[in-house]
Amino acid sequence: MKKIWLLIYVYRGLIQEPEVFTNKISAAKRKQEILRHFNPDYDEIEIFEKGII
Repeated sequence: MKKIWLLIYVYRGLIQEPEVFTNKISAAKRKQEILRHFNPDYDEIEIFEKGII
C-alpha cells in the first residue's frame, strides 16, 4: 500500500487548501516553512498520513 501525507493548515480560523506530499520529509519541510509565520493563538497545522490503494 502506498502512502501520502496531507498537510492541513488553518490560518486565522480559515482552512487553507490542503497540500499533498508523496513523502514525510517533504511534508515536514513545508510545515517548518509555515511555522516561521505561525501564530499559535489563531493558527493550527498538522500532517496526516493516509494509505492509498
